Amino acid sequence: MDRNRKYLFVLATMLLGLLIAPASIVFSQSHHDDTTQRLMEAITSGHHDTITSLIVNGADINQSNAHGFTPLMEAARSGNPDMVAFILSFNPKVNAQNKAGGTALMLAAKYGYTQTMAQLLAKGADPSIMNNFGNRAIDFARAYDQTEAYNLLRTAESEFGKL
Repeated sequence: MDRNRKYLFVLATMLLGLLIAPASIVFSQSHHDDTTQRLMEAITSGHHDTITSLIVNGADINQSNAHGFTPLMEAARSGNPDMVAFILSFNPKVNAQNKAGGTALMLAAKYGYTQTMAQLLAKGADPSIMNNFGNRAIDFARAYDQTEAYNLLRTAESEFGKL
């Protein structure tokens, strides 16, 4: 990526970040959204018992918040591989996309969470998915100088022919 293109990519990503608040901040007042909010907060806080209780009592592991973030995306963004493994044990949709087209794999790549990326890839995360701006997980790894994440995605490319 040339210098100007990289600058534009980072700028667009930063602006998007300002427009899309963290998953646990903005929710509507419906009961369904309240359950989603509590689920997201439990993920962020690492409360496995609360997560299990919410899911057993009807919370949808694939329900997204107002910005389209799912519980798996919240776990991937947290950088906690134990929480990611726990959420994956409920068989969420690993390729779900938020309103900007982002995936859990893209979030993990952006922050360089290679263990989380490996977990997601092992569960079928598709590295060829593009967000609304035409960027894939590997583009986030490259733009944010996450060398190990980039190399992991290059390996996925050679093994799976996905990119």
